[in-house]
Amino acid sequence: MVTRYVLALILAAFALAAGGPDSSNAQDPKPQSGAQEAQPQQDRPMQDAAPSGQRSVLFMVDGSGSMWARFDTPSEPRAKIDVARDLIRPLIAPGANAARVGLASFGHRRRGDCSDVEVIAPLGSAREQVVAELDKLNPRGKGPLAQAIREAAGAIGTERPAAVVIVNDGVDNCRQDACAAATEFAAQAPGVPIHVVGIAVDPASAAGLQCISKATGGSFFDARDPLALATGISEVALRALGDAPAAAAASEAAAQAPAPLPQAALRATLALAEGGKPMASAAYWRVLDKDSGTVVAEAHAPGIAENIKPGDYIVEAQMGGMKASAPAHIEAGQPTTLALALKAARLAVKSKGAKPPSSQSAPLVTVREGPGGTTPGATVLIGRLDDIDALLPPASYLVTITDQQISQEQSVSLAEGTETTMAIDMKSGRLSLSAVTPDNGTPLHDVSFSILEDDPDSPDGLREVRRSRAPQPSFSLPAGTYYVVARAGYAELRQRIALSPGDDVMRALVLPAAQFKLSAQVSGSPAPGNAGLVYRIESLGKDAREIARVSAPQFQGLLNAGRYRVSATLEQNAAGAQQEITLEAGKPLEITLKIDAGEATLRAPATASSSGYDTFWELRDAQGRAIWHATSGEPKVLLAPGRYSVRLETRDTILQATFEIAAGEKRTIELGGG
Repeated sequence: MVTRYVLALILAAFALAAGGPDSSNAQDPKPQSGAQEAQPQQDRPMQDAAPSGQRSVLFMVDGSGSMWARFDTPSEPRAKIDVARDLIRPLIAPGANAARVGLASFGHRRRGDCSDVEVIAPLGSAREQVVAELDKLNPRGKGPLAQAIREAAGAIGTERPAAVVIVNDGVDNCRQDACAAATEFAAQAPGVPIHVVGIAVDPASAAGLQCISKATGGSFFDARDPLALATGISEVALRALGDAPAAAAASEAAAQAPAPLPQAALRATLALAEGGKPMASAAYWRVLDKDSGTVVAEAHAPGIAENIKPGDYIVEAQMGGMKASAPAHIEAGQPTTLALALKAARLAVKSKGAKPPSSQSAPLVTVREGPGGTTPGATVLIGRLDDIDALLPPASYLVTITDQQISQEQSVSLAEGTETTMAIDMKSGRLSLSAVTPDNGTPLHDVSFSILEDDPDSPDGLREVRRSRAPQPSFSLPAGTYYVVARAGYAELRQRIALSPGDDVMRALVLPAAQFKLSAQVSGSPAPGNAGLVYRIESLGKDAREIARVSAPQFQGLLNAGRYRVSATLEQNAAGAQQEITLEAGKPLEITLKIDAGEATLRAPATASSSGYDTFWELRDAQGRAIWHATSGEPKVLLAPGRYSVRLETRDTILQATFEIAAGEKRTIELGGG
């Protein structure tokens, strides 16, 4: 089950990103005013102008009634809103990051009201308020998505840099154009992307959400299941709240010694464990009056140094979802120094050897509580390999690394104050494919790729392990030898490829094929549409077989180079033509087969045709083989030149006749008419 801790892996990264060289608070924490000048935290909405460079992110959560639908999966039976709430909460929690966050919803207050849009917590609201509003959200009405996008433009205003994150489960069901609203938003708030995470959206509606992100320069994630939802929200959060530094950079920052704190009445540092070395990464600090709870000082820095008046206080520090606090007694002229401990451990999960070509293709890492935890098996982290560098409570964990169909699991025990880096070797390689034409290397787009491996138990000794119709698929595979099959039209290429651990193989498959077009004429004219024209293409040589059989006015497709017998048959009319051809790779070929035929019109006697009884016609060739049947009153039939016999049966009559027909001739054959 996805828990509220599922995105803790990115919170530490956000804190590092926010506390980097561009953060003035991290480098020079300024003394705060005394307690008598401060206001209680709950009375300070903190909606003043954002400091230069500070990000503003408006989270917009779907409040329509459909959000109560359940995922109905074995690992996650809860409603979509409950899962989404647990994934968003760590991103907006106090100390999670340095951004100014806000919360909006639509359809959450009234049923059937297409104007029900509300900015519940404006940008810059106290984090506790934003979390509380998220927890109270109770979906119930329609989903006026377009109106919500328009309201978001006003909520963002002139805040820059800024972003909007929409989490919803469908298009606007108030019959409004969300794409048009997104275009308006882009004009009113240029440079502000809207990132969209669609939850189990109907495939036909996905384009309606994707256009929102496309119009504003944002990203779109189609989350079909809880795991994909966790991944989508984490990816979107990284884009909206700021890219996290790489795990290696985070490790280096953690290893550095923090700058010495200036002299002040109160100084405090933070470590992973009691007695540990002070951390160099930025934490979120608050100093509260012990009696009133009033916040008298705040900072975002590795440590805090504040000149505050004598008294009793509580000092808090938060980093990566972990929190430490301690009491502080300040006396005049006697500086107080504290060393706080998070009582946590750090876990980084990195790849051993070559990294994947992009973060999108990196293996997915899931960290779950081990057997001895309070909720064994509960998911606490989800992220990409090489991106995970997080703080966790000391405990045993199970780490699962999944790369497409490859999966491995390892256990790790984290002790308080330790910094553990897991080096993962997937013992796999990556195979990226494309298909091109042999003439000028033009990419082929309508291609089917299959990956097969040896299997003695299969009838042909091979077993398909992967398949894709993407123009340029990328497969993660265990090291081994594979057979790649690329099919485009009626052409096919097979190639053997060996893959070693850590390989990143990119292969453009050149199909030895050419475009082939086949048409037919009947007695010098295009075949009539009702003639029942059938084309057959057969390969010649050692592996002779039928390649294609198509009933259409003409045949057109991609064929492998080689020798073929092609034919066109008026299948119900005993007429046709064939020809042997040689097709060269990269050289298009067009053939027109000429069918010699005559047209015979069969006419019954007036007594039979007017009797109202059904008629049955049968044609036989010169060898006596039945070649054609019909039940119409006066049929027309195309025939190869030659001699034929015709038989007419009605309820009361049987009539027969013989006739000959020549190529291009049109004859009317009257039975019983004299």
